[in-house]
Amino acid sequence: MSKPKANTKVVNVFLPEDVHKQIKVEAESRGTSVSGMIRMIILEYLQTKK
Repeated sequence: MSKPKANTKVVNVFLPEDVHKQIKVEAESRGTSVSGMIRMIILEYLQTKK
């Protein structure tokens, strides 16, 4: 496991298996990890809320 980047927190989430599979497929198509994909989804969502 890599070291966390500065100013970040580790968060654990539980996802339904089908949602995890969808995120994994999308992450693979973008060349990123599941964690990276979830991070992107959350950050994009928060940007639209501004």
